[in-house]
Amino acid sequence: MLRWHDSELGTVPPDIFVAVAESVNLGKALDCWVIKTVLNQIKSWQSMGLQPKPVAVNITAKHFSDPALYNFIEAKLSKLGLRADCLQLEITEGVVMDDSPTIQDNLSACRSAGIKVAIDDFGTGYSLLSYLTTLPIDFIKIDRAFIQHLEQGKNLGLVKAMLTMAQALEVAVIAEGIETQQQHELLTELGCEFGQGFFFARPAGLAEIEQSLTQQSDGSV
Repeated sequence: MLRWHDSELGTVPPDIFVAVAESVNLGKALDCWVIKTVLNQIKSWQSMGLQPKPVAVNITAKHFSDPALYNFIEAKLSKLGLRADCLQLEITEGVVMDDSPTIQDNLSACRSAGIKVAIDDFGTGYSLLSYLTTLPIDFIKIDRAFIQHLEQGKNLGLVKAMLTMAQALEVAVIAEGIETQQQHELLTELGCEFGQGFFFARPAGLAEIEQSLTQQSDGSV
């Protein structure tokens, strides 16, 4: 996850500084910097003989409606000689619900190239089930708000419903914010395929990630 460390403000979380960037029309520039930095890092790791998993990058709403988005990504991938499936894009429900031809074109172009697309923070927006059936997406990510209190009756029922819906749509599910063994076991029993959260790993710097990838490559993990 992107972090901003300021000498005066300290650590500023992304939900704050990304919103500020978007409000002053810097969201696109921030996205481009992140995409370029991520792809350069993937290339660096591959050059070291490491095999990183696909890296997920959140794309701001305004940028996903930019017709130049896919061409920018494709050009960076081509320049570095990277496969498209090294990257995964995450967008909000609000983006995919926008009936914009450009957004649909970007979705289709990315998926046709092999870039996975996920709907982030699913369940907090206003998705229409009938519309979801037509979207070219690969994952929905259940928002951590539903996972934090998964043991409670209503949240458990809602998560079950989301998983049933995703199965009907033939879309994989990623549960966000898994922090306990109980949550992990409950989600596994419900048939959730993927998860992320502090239960698996805490946010880490490049050195820690590189060490982990090296250990995996050596077979020591």
